[in-house]
Amino acid sequence: MSDSQVKPAPPALYRHCKAIYDKMLEQAHKIESDEGDDIIVYDGFLTHLISDLSLSNPYYTFATRALKEMGCVRPLKRGGGRTPSQWQLIKTPTEELFTEAHPIDPVKSVMGRKQEKSVLQAQVNDLNARLAIVEEFIEGLVANADQHILPGTDSGS
Repeated sequence: MSDSQVKPAPPALYRHCKAIYDKMLEQAHKIESDEGDDIIVYDGFLTHLISDLSLSNPYYTFATRALKEMGCVRPLKRGGGRTPSQWQLIKTPTEELFTEAHPIDPVKSVMGRKQEKSVLQAQVNDLNARLAIVEEFIEGLVANADQHILPGTDSGS
């Protein structure tokens, strides 16, 4: 395989999703759904599972969102405190599913399209904050302009 044919490494988020899913699958069990089908279910504390994998807690949000966008998991019961959450395991994450779901790009992702307005609003807020800093800087220059002599201007004599 030549250098131009080398496949790039999968993104870290994909590797974390795969590790989380595999660990959930190890601890999962089958139950009968309300429709009468057997489904694979993980009952537990995802925060503990993520910690057991030596991942930092912020990966919880990113990884669960990506797993849902890929169609790999579905939340059945929300946990919290001492109550474990319950997740249906649907299919193993693949690089192809990850690429199609675009979980890293908030504008292209399935959930990101729903949140596009909030992403754009965050960008507007950031630009407004940056503009306020520039305006404050210019106001300071104007206020102190009489103390500075610019090149090519009359020095007042």
